[in-house]
Amino acid sequence: METERFDRYDFKSIGITENYSYVAILAEIFSRFQNCTSKVSPVFLSGNKKEERDLKKLLDAGLELNVIEERLTAVEEGLHWCEERYRNFTRTRIAGIRSYVSSFRKDVERRRDLNNGKLQVKNLIWMRRYSKMVFVFVLVQIALSLLNVDWTDAGRSKNPIYINLFHNAK
Repeated sequence: METERFDRYDFKSIGITENYSYVAILAEIFSRFQNCTSKVSPVFLSGNKKEERDLKKLLDAGLELNVIEERLTAVEEGLHWCEERYRNFTRTRIAGIRSYVSSFRKDVERRRDLNNGKLQVKNLIWMRRYSKMVFVFVLVQIALSLLNVDWTDAGRSKNPIYINLFHNAK
């Protein structure tokens, strides 16, 4: 009974899902691309000193661009299901979106490399300061240990390091 009810409709003349699904998918992909550019554009437009936050945004943008390219590839590989009259339009649209994505990816990678370099310089400066602090702490530790040693004759005879170094040499 259910089958008879579906037979009354001519699904071939209603080709919205077949004919426009690729256009809708490309619109969604382009919307994701625009959303990605709007999230990253403050990094390009501002001159702030928050390299970690900017680097995270740029890395997230790179991942989003990967997803967009994967979806474009999936749509392109599925074009053999699309009607011929929509295939050329869809291929042209895919090529246009790909050019935007590739151009934007180059900009993101350049800025990411720059931010990564800035971050590495900051880390090197911090490591230099840290190594100087460790050196000062080592000197303080040596000074404290020298103050703690009993240098009298009675103290030297009880000191195992002094005994091992100087008495065994005789």
